[in-house]
Amino acid sequence: MPPEVAKKDAGHDASDGATDSLASDAPLDGEQGGDAQLCDPHSCVELGAQCGTAPDLCGGVVSCGDCPPGQTCGGAGPNRCGTGACQPKTCVQLNANCGVLSDGCGATLDCGACLAPETCGPNHVCGCTPTTCADLGFECGTAPDGCGGTLSCGTCAHGACTSNHCGCTPTTCADQDAECGSLPDGCGGTLFCGTCASGTCTANRCTCVPTSCSAQGAECGSIADGCGGTLDCGSCAGGVCDTSTHHCRYPSCGGKLCGEPDGIGGTCLPGSGCCGGMAPGLALPQGVGISSCQGASHLEHQTDGNVVVYQSSNGVPLWSTITAGKNTAYLVMQTDGNLVLYGPSNEVFWASGTAGFPGAFAAVQDDCNFVIYAGGSAIWATYVICQ
Repeated sequence: MPPEVAKKDAGHDASDGATDSLASDAPLDGEQGGDAQLCDPHSCVELGAQCGTAPDLCGGVVSCGDCPPGQTCGGAGPNRCGTGACQPKTCVQLNANCGVLSDGCGATLDCGACLAPETCGPNHVCGCTPTTCADLGFECGTAPDGCGGTLSCGTCAHGACTSNHCGCTPTTCADQDAECGSLPDGCGGTLFCGTCASGTCTANRCTCVPTSCSAQGAECGSIADGCGGTLDCGSCAGGVCDTSTHHCRYPSCGGKLCGEPDGIGGTCLPGSGCCGGMAPGLALPQGVGISSCQGASHLEHQTDGNVVVYQSSNGVPLWSTITAGKNTAYLVMQTDGNLVLYGPSNEVFWASGTAGFPGAFAAVQDDCNFVIYAGGSAIWATYVICQ
């Protein structure tokens, strides 16, 4: 039925109570319907409207035609055809003070617009929803709430509030003269100032007490002092320093033949504790002697050039090279097995005649016999024993 017919039937409410269904639906104007660019206008079918003009829920209206003869628009509810009479509603009756909505009888009502900052809500009532500090991205200070009020966004824990944002420049380790450890950066964070290469970190400063040689058990050589420096732990008198342990190592010649290795890279010489004879390669100069290991006999290269074996208990000579008065230099136990008495110009004054036995050695025995051994067998001897 044309709009004028609907107006003619005004004053009658729909009998089924459905008259207000479209009047209280979703927003009908641009204020409450959201961005028009994002709104999809509803059709009559989607709205369930059979007649009249209905809001399209995007701020516009849609015309849904007339009712068949004998029926009126709104006779069966808002924008529904029926035989009942329809009494159009007013904005006041619908408790609406803004927007476009159905009058319940096929026509639309324009209930006006809201005054800023208010907007038309889904219930067609003007109102305002205040914004929040979070909505505005504000950290501090005050700001309008969009509804005529004021927001308080707090204060800054660190730094100053500028344009509703907190600003802070962190300090540095250098600024605080810190060498190590952790400390606040002045902006709510933490600075890490590293570790100490040596010593300990106390009040963000590296402190160190140098160690000592005795504390480290070092007898010799150089060691780190634990504070980036070096300690000199001295040298070993008569020995060598083991650089891996910083302990002194001394010759070990007790019970060894004179001329054998001393255990620290040298040779056991007479007077070092060696005894019992001459190892291959040893040269015995004038004035030097070797005793048997129990001290029963003694071999001496005398300063008169004679080489003599003595019985220690009574000093009796038991054997000699009979070279007294000769200008001798060394009695040498050669590596070829021959025991030779040389002069300063390598002249030979006496020899055992045992060349050809490499590795042979001369033994000064506690039975007073002077013997040359090769491979465990005697190849020469004085055959004189203690008396």
